[in-house]
Amino acid sequence: MLLALIVVVTHVSRFNLGHAAVYSFFSLSGYWVCSMWHAKYAACRQPYVTFLISRFWRLGPVFVICSVAGWLIAVPNDAPVIGPVASLAEAFSSVFILGYASLPIQPNVPAWSLDIEMQFYLVAPLIAICAVYGWRVTIIASLSLSIAACLATPSGLVLRYLIFFSAGAAAFAAQWHPSRSLALRSGALVSAALLALAICPYRDILLGGAHPGPLFRFNEYLNIAVTVAILPWTIYTTQQRSPALDRMLGDLSYIVYLVHWPVLHFVDVASGSMATRLTHIAVAVAAIAVLGWLIWKLVDVPSNRLRSRWVAARGGQSKHAYVSDAVTPFPVGAVLQAPAPRRVEGEL
Repeated sequence: MLLALIVVVTHVSRFNLGHAAVYSFFSLSGYWVCSMWHAKYAACRQPYVTFLISRFWRLGPVFVICSVAGWLIAVPNDAPVIGPVASLAEAFSSVFILGYASLPIQPNVPAWSLDIEMQFYLVAPLIAICAVYGWRVTIIASLSLSIAACLATPSGLVLRYLIFFSAGAAAFAAQWHPSRSLALRSGALVSAALLALAICPYRDILLGGAHPGPLFRFNEYLNIAVTVAILPWTIYTTQQRSPALDRMLGDLSYIVYLVHWPVLHFVDVASGSMATRLTHIAVAVAAIAVLGWLIWKLVDVPSNRLRSRWVAARGGQSKHAYVSDAVTPFPVGAVLQAPAPRRVEGEL
């Protein structure tokens, strides 16, 4: 939820760490997908097909709702005219997510990362199996692919971001359990560095907005550095047991991430005086909270319950929406002791 709120803040202010939050999402995804593959999906009938259907089922219902809301609210009246082929691509990606990051019109802009996530699911079992052979193999292979992709492929492909997913996968493979003190130190270090940056002459690296300064071109490098520096805290969170409230917030983080964009456009938080904007932001935050909870209660919870039962019926070890407390079995003869956290499956 903290990461999702950082994205929201990025979209209502000059503070620009949205990509760092998304890259941390990717690292968490790499960790949890590897964990779930070995603990659950590898034991299913047709594990790869079951995994893909389950992951789309987990993301799809909320995505479609927020995608429709984006089309109704966030797409401006002067949107460019597109041909029939592009229109079909828009319709397909607005439902099935894949290709969204490359669309000429993106009615829900934050959803670009969901496209990258879905692309990752296509190769995630290979990453999970690769993780069995050690974190070094995982990192070296993904780093090589990422460097090659940055030189030769567009930004809408998962290869450019594979290193972030693989960082989480490598943490799982190495069974890296950062200590509480290391996690807190990494968080404190990043917070202090960002505070110092915000008040120093180089603050344009951090602050974007409608009229960014010349140093803002280095913002992406800052986001990557923050993602790396905060990784001990990110992985530390995977080791904690979660009460029901925490699991609910985990579910809501995905909904907040998607629903906030159409809400911000509907309320219009970018026009008027500072007082007007702050008032509109307060209204928008309240609307995001209410809508997020309603979507979670009426759509996400029932859908996720049905999905979990379907996976269990196909041989998945867990009959609930959460990773089981069992030891994680590896199909190639190696067995690692899983930290057995109680977290929401599919958390982004």
